[in-house]
Amino acid sequence: MRVEEWVEGAGGFARTRELLSVGATERMLTSAVRTGRLRRARNGWYSTRAADDPEFQAARVGGILAGLSALRVHGVWEWTPDRVLRVVVRHGDSRLRAPTGRRRPRDRHDRRLRVRWDPELPRRGVGAVTAEPLLDALARAVRDEPPEVAAIALDWACREGRIDRLDFESILTNSGLAGRRVAALADPRSQSVLESVVRIRLLRRGHRIRAQASLIGGGDIDLLVDGRVAVECDGRRFHEDRFGRDRQKDLLILTQGMTPLRLGADHIRDSWPLFLEALDAALIHHHGGTPRVGNSGRRRRKRLTARTRRGSGAAPPEFPTRAER
Repeated sequence: MRVEEWVEGAGGFARTRELLSVGATERMLTSAVRTGRLRRARNGWYSTRAADDPEFQAARVGGILAGLSALRVHGVWEWTPDRVLRVVVRHGDSRLRAPTGRRRPRDRHDRRLRVRWDPELPRRGVGAVTAEPLLDALARAVRDEPPEVAAIALDWACREGRIDRLDFESILTNSGLAGRRVAALADPRSQSVLESVVRIRLLRRGHRIRAQASLIGGGDIDLLVDGRVAVECDGRRFHEDRFGRDRQKDLLILTQGMTPLRLGADHIRDSWPLFLEALDAALIHHHGGTPRVGNSGRRRRKRLTARTRRGSGAAPPEFPTRAER
């Protein structure tokens, strides 16, 4: 077996001593590096990964992917991904390197690199394990990221069946104030990143939101806003049969006294103010000419916060059934 095949079979990373123990020689390793079949992540470590692979860069720093960077390996939802590399290293480690060069020390002022120290990391080790376990990564995202980013990550984990109710509640409960802030925004019934983004923005605007509200006659509304406007978040779906079902759903919504509003990713990204105008106009119609939020002259409703959510007596969020996932 060629040395690079052994490294790939070990998870893409291997220590020098591990390779020597299975019959590799220093000359073989040097040749593999020179021909591009292997790369040195840092002294004593070889890898088959590309130099711009986040897992390779984390190993080069001296740790493993952490938080949101680790969740990206699993396919987490993100609305506006950043370029920050999040790495967790062993507690007390100090000989850290830059992600782009094993001989360059870490630049403490590099905003594209965020390092955390973890006293429990030695038990997990570094090597074939290149990223934090899912639950650890979610918990770190709740503690380290803006609440809306962490809430979207939790929505994704629930939607994909990666965590259950106990995991969800444990992560939030054990994250203190940060967990309470995220709890006010997360909803396990979210079906897509678009739903999560729209729901969070409208919650912060002061609206009451009910996700996956049932329609008489079948089907669910993505987001029911203030009990009156049915917001449908459409992905890239162009099939004719889907178009017909969506129009049928709009008719059902209208017959049940609500106004349907549809928007896609482009609307959220480029035409959000226009959507808000349309939403306010629909609410004005339902409330006899007076909008419930916005520039109506009426006092704006209290912004939803962790404190108001916790003391409101609201029921815990519902989890989707297996059939809904």
